[in-house]
Amino acid sequence: MIRFLIGIVVTVVTFYLALIYESVALGLLGFCEAVLFVTAYIFLLWYSRKIHASIDVWSGFVTEEEKVKLVIRGENKSKLPCMKTCLRICIRNSFSGKREKGWYSGDVLYPGENQYSHRFQPQGAGFYTIELKKLRIYDVTGMFYLNRKCTGLAQLYVLPKIVDVGVRLTEQTRNFYGESDSYDDFHPGQDQSEIFDVREFRAGDRIQSIEWKLSAKQDELYVREGSLPMACPVVLFLEASNRKRNYEDFLMVAAGISFSLMDAACHHYISWYSESRQDIVRYRVDDEESFYEFFTIYLTEKKGRGVESLEEMYHRKYPNDLAANRLVLKEGSILMQNGRVIMNGGRENMEEKLRNLELQL
Repeated sequence: MIRFLIGIVVTVVTFYLALIYESVALGLLGFCEAVLFVTAYIFLLWYSRKIHASIDVWSGFVTEEEKVKLVIRGENKSKLPCMKTCLRICIRNSFSGKREKGWYSGDVLYPGENQYSHRFQPQGAGFYTIELKKLRIYDVTGMFYLNRKCTGLAQLYVLPKIVDVGVRLTEQTRNFYGESDSYDDFHPGQDQSEIFDVREFRAGDRIQSIEWKLSAKQDELYVREGSLPMACPVVLFLEASNRKRNYEDFLMVAAGISFSLMDAACHHYISWYSESRQDIVRYRVDDEESFYEFFTIYLTEKKGRGVESLEEMYHRKYPNDLAANRLVLKEGSILMQNGRVIMNGGRENMEEKLRNLELQL
């Protein structure tokens, strides 16, 4: 629209000079300019109704070291190709609160369906919302354009870099027993509230575990085997509220610890204060699927106020959870184990610190 206004001013000046100097040539030039601007404006009004665009991402999950491939789809319902386009794209990281927007060069939109890609580098891990705000359509001369509003939206999870952390589990941690809603699929236990299997009676079985009804039908003794609760011997608390200082290192430490615990077959909870729920929440990590599911939840959490004591809130809400080890990750990537600092934050290479860390649980 600015270019049209400039064109109108230039046309008025041309006619003004033509009147002052009584120049027929300048008058014809002003007339041609006026016809060009009016024709271009009418053409763009018609043309903009024929072109639509949307945005998508090639993959919904990437790491922060990967470039993201944006897929732009355009539909041109006219018979003429649009030789020049520009895209107004807004990229927002919900986790960090960072936001950037700008104009990106588009491609030629030929009649029919069109698709092309654009790559960008995410600035840190988080949950990204990529919105196509406007499509700028140029006329055949490339001099004038109109902006068409768009409603294209794509969402993307950018995961932090995973660094291996040394984990050494004691026998107490390996054989930790406690209340749990999850049970081992391969080993029986003593929890009779959940039946693991029914089998024939063997010497040494308790009389209380005999399944009398089934034994009477089969004319042979059968016993119920209880299930083995998969209690979590470790709880990892995430205490990050403002996320203004080195939040990338914070997420890398959290991802490295959780993934390494999972890789060592150490079931664990991750707990944090949820601003959306206004309460402390926890998520159980047993395998890679639950690890990535945790990040799809945590990365969408909004920034909010901090809480005085996350551990106290946790014990009030889950009084029966008596985890053997409490890991607390604080602002600045300070890591504590059972009240003792085992890794300081700072500006040093956090990746190297993690590789040199060994958790003895």
